[in-house]
Amino acid sequence: PELNPDLFWHLSAGRQILQTKSIPVADFLSHTKGGQPWCDFEWLTQLIYYPVHHFGGYAGFILLRGVLLGALLAASLAVLRLLGLRDWARGLAALLIMRGQNISLRPDNFSLIFFVLVFWGLESFRRGRLAFSAKHLAMCALLFCLWANLHLGFAFGLLLIGFYAAGELMETVLPWVYGRCLPPWDRARAYLGFLAAAALGSLCNPYGWKVYGVLLDHARLLPALQELIHEWRPADVTDLGTWPYWLLLVSSLAAALLHFIRTRRTAYAHLLSLAYFLVSSSTHVRHRTFFFLLAVPLTLSWLAELGPGRKWRWFLSASGAAIAAAILFEFAGGYWAAAPVFSKAKWCSEPAWMMCRYLANEDRLKGKRLLNVWHHGGYLGFRLYPDYRVFYDGRYIFHDLLLESSAAVRKADSSQRFLDKYQVEVACMQRGAGYSKLQKTVSEKGGKFLM
Repeated sequence: PELNPDLFWHLSAGRQILQTKSIPVADFLSHTKGGQPWCDFEWLTQLIYYPVHHFGGYAGFILLRGVLLGALLAASLAVLRLLGLRDWARGLAALLIMRGQNISLRPDNFSLIFFVLVFWGLESFRRGRLAFSAKHLAMCALLFCLWANLHLGFAFGLLLIGFYAAGELMETVLPWVYGRCLPPWDRARAYLGFLAAAALGSLCNPYGWKVYGVLLDHARLLPALQELIHEWRPADVTDLGTWPYWLLLVSSLAAALLHFIRTRRTAYAHLLSLAYFLVSSSTHVRHRTFFFLLAVPLTLSWLAELGPGRKWRWFLSASGAAIAAAILFEFAGGYWAAAPVFSKAKWCSEPAWMMCRYLANEDRLKGKRLLNVWHHGGYLGFRLYPDYRVFYDGRYIFHDLLLESSAAVRKADSSQRFLDKYQVEVACMQRGAGYSKLQKTVSEKGGKFLM
């Protein structure tokens, strides 16, 4: 089932864009940040989500998710084919890549597809399959223009191009450092041209350079948010569900080292890219998907280039079969029960659905200032706007408010000051653990009451 709570504030934004025929520049869903600047850098994604939901409902979302994940798989297979891997290796690699993805509908899906396309283009150029031309520069700028209006993940594409440019510069300069002639640096210059075209293309969005300010804001608050938002936490080696990630991390490092020892050469662009996304994925769980897209192809290409003997090929084949069986068993146990598209599963948590049903029928409460749980804000805002405006939802503009609220609830007096500060009139909360049982009790005088 599709249970991403952020989907609903995306739907609210998509509905607002279509109704007003303008892209939001200020918050309109909350009473805490209402009217304050909001850089809706995912507006184009929201224009896709809302019609899909409006005409297709739950089934439409499931279909869209399948299309996007299928496009990611196709792009990944193109990269694996470019690296010259055999059929069975491509099959195992594709399975492992998709196992490392977040099987959910989110704007990140577009970033992952574009990231693989950029990886394919850079690697094709490095291997001489593509020639540098003005047409490719224009295509690069156009791709990043589209990407910057779909999701902020275009920054990873810029980094990847930057790593290829830096790696090529290193391969150009190092021979000169060791006393040899300086080789031509045409390829490094081409990568720098791609980087400039991509950066210019990313500025073609309704907010211009301000999207980079959002990136800096994320970087500033991430250390504090790691305790509160699961997807920003560092990787946990004790979590058994993350075994493919740790297997890939160790394998990629071992393959890179073994390849360098055996061949005495390496592509510095590969090493720089792998190093960055390894560190990034280990410090933030959300970045793990990009690491899989990069590390799986590189690891298998290094192993294939080493030309393992028959015994090693048998060992790798057996290991691949075991990994494939484990992943398929995991999928069967975790997703088979949720396969029916038209099941009665709700897209939100039960408390949020019940809150909306209650508040929608309470005319006396409409317009009052709400306090809600972080992950309920998107659903409440989508279902209740404009009768109610939420306290906060999953958008980045509320990160400082999330930190403030989490600190306030630790003591009764600070909680009261927090409620008074934002003039909260109605609180819609969710139990942390356990439930209270209602019982009908008869008093000594025969009266009945609930407790």
